[in-house]
Amino acid sequence: MRKLQGLKRLDLIACDIDDSDCSLISHLGSLKSLDLRFNKKVTDDGVAVLPSKLRNLWKLCLSGCNITDDAISIINKFPKLVELHLDETSISGSALNKLNLPRLQLVNIKGVQINTTHLRKFLASRDKMVKVGVGPRIYSPDIKQLLKEFPGRVLN
Repeated sequence: MRKLQGLKRLDLIACDIDDSDCSLISHLGSLKSLDLRFNKKVTDDGVAVLPSKLRNLWKLCLSGCNITDDAISIINKFPKLVELHLDETSISGSALNKLNLPRLQLVNIKGVQINTTHLRKFLASRDKMVKVGVGPRIYSPDIKQLLKEFPGRVLN
């Protein structure tokens, strides 16, 4: 780990890592971008150990990880987070609305079970810079309406 201390970006996509590996990752305080995409053994417990030392993280990808609504309060502890990927997770619309990240500009939620009411509330309560990547689970007529209401902020 000592040799990795200056590391800025770490991509561990589908590497079969688990919560105990997150403990090791948490010691890489220089990280700015962390991609843990499709590591199904990473849960809320693994995410919980990350914020203590990863204070400079601006991009976090947890797509396809086994995280729930409980992860949102943990994710809120990343003060510099600009980009967040939660695709294919169990995050709900009500939890999404509890995100409190002042610098957030992009959140991807493709494949997340969320209705347009929650998505509309999320977009309406955020800075105009925040964009949301959605997927096919939200019906086309609803997407068309959101595209009109929030031009340039809903990415399909």
